[in-house]
Order: sequence, then C-alpha cells, then structure tokens
Amino acid sequence: MLLKFFRYPGVSIQTVIRQLGSLWGEAVACDADFQSEWCYYVEFWEEPSSEDLEKLRWLLAETYAPQNFGQKSFLNDMEIIEVGPRFNFETAFSTTAVAICQACGLKSVKRLERSRRYSFGKLLESELEAKVYERIHDRMTEMPYFGIKEFPEMAAV
Repeated sequence: MLLKFFRYPGVSIQTVIRQLGSLWGEAVACDADFQSEWCYYVEFWEEPSSEDLEKLRWLLAETYAPQNFGQKSFLNDMEIIEVGPRFNFETAFSTTAVAICQACGLKSVKRLERSRRYSFGKLLESELEAKVYERIHDRMTEMPYFGIKEFPEMAAV
C-alpha cells in the first residue's frame, strides 16, 4: 500500500534561484508567485492503523505548523513541476526515515521517499520546462516526474 503526504513550504526560494540562475526571470513573473512543497511517498507492508498514521504525521509534520501537512497538495495541480528519487533506487533518506519509524513503533513502514514539488505561478512552455527540470535535479539519482499522477510501485534494487 502506498500513501502520499504533503508538507508546505518545501525548498526555499533562494535555493531555487541559485539552481536556476538566469532562467529564474523567465520561469517566474514575480517572486511571490513561486511556491514549493515536499511530497512524501510512504510504502507500507500492510494497511496502517489510524494510530500508525497519527505517529507518521507527528514525525513528518513541522511541529510549529502542523496545519501545513496533509494528504492533499497545497499547490495548484495545473502548474506542478516535481522531481524525486528514481523509482528503483532506495535513498539514504528512506533508509534513515524507515529506521526512525521502526524505532517509534511504526513497523508497517516499508519505504519512505521524498520528492520536491514546485509551482512557478504559471504554466511553463515545454522548452523552458525542460530547462528548469535539467537544473533542479541530479540526473544520476533523481528523475523528473513528468505528469505522474500516481507513483508506480517502488522497487528497491
């Protein structure tokens, strides 16, 4: 079983400006239009109990802003750019997160991966979108999630 959770805000605007460089002006009309969030893909061995989901929420949400965490995206779906780990590659983040979950009594968590989701406040032309994707992810360990509505089964190698 696979569930998605979202935490807002995600990557800082300064980080994205640094990654995009001169493309920033083309991608965003106004800095205030930019938003980002983290998306957590949590794979379970079995269906989690409501108690398990509450523990997971406590682990993943910011303690000072729990209202910015949920199972619904905080961004407009029409303009999302998402990058994250390759499907067949279990990251060090996941290994550590699963170990923490198990130490907290969440034995049903099999894998926990995190992607970055961006909204630039407008739909990007395909050529510009490709350039943005190129600059905001590591080609060796990450991939763009072009139009992926559902995360395929995660298969660790």
